[in-house]
Amino acid sequence: MKYLVKKQPSGRKKIQVAAFSLVEVTIALGICAFAFLTMMGVLAVGMNANRDTVGQTKAAAVARSVVADLLEMDDWDVTSNPGPESRRYRIIQVLSSSASAGPQTIYVTEDGEEVPQNDSDYRIDITFGAQLTNQPPSVHIAVSWPGAAPSSTNWPENTFGTYEVRTTLRPL
Repeated sequence: MKYLVKKQPSGRKKIQVAAFSLVEVTIALGICAFAFLTMMGVLAVGMNANRDTVGQTKAAAVARSVVADLLEMDDWDVTSNPGPESRRYRIIQVLSSSASAGPQTIYVTEDGEEVPQNDSDYRIDITFGAQLTNQPPSVHIAVSWPGAAPSSTNWPENTFGTYEVRTTLRPL
């Protein structure tokens, strides 16, 4: 607060207080409120972007673990259908020309541990593509989250995000 001291003609000192008017204070509060609300809106967008990024990063790690599991299969039998089963997730190699070539669905936690659907963080759908003679198969892996939300009739509409990988598996 600022004090103004004025000398009066009578020799007495008059003290006046310098202050903002009610209109100035109201305008300042309006500007501050607008700035605060704008910052809160930007913060909400940033939090959503962060949540999506974390989900995508974890989904990529889950997809990598599925690819690693498929690559660790001892024998890629390109003549039998269904083929061998992977060790960790028990994914069965099914050629796309087979009648049972629909996606194989697995529910996992963010650490990649297989769990029942209601306890899952991620849903993984694995579909084997067309396979040339004596060649490793192509595979499409779709990881969506949250895993427990979608049912088979409305997947992937009720998901927050989906991470998809399509690759040809070449065993090490």
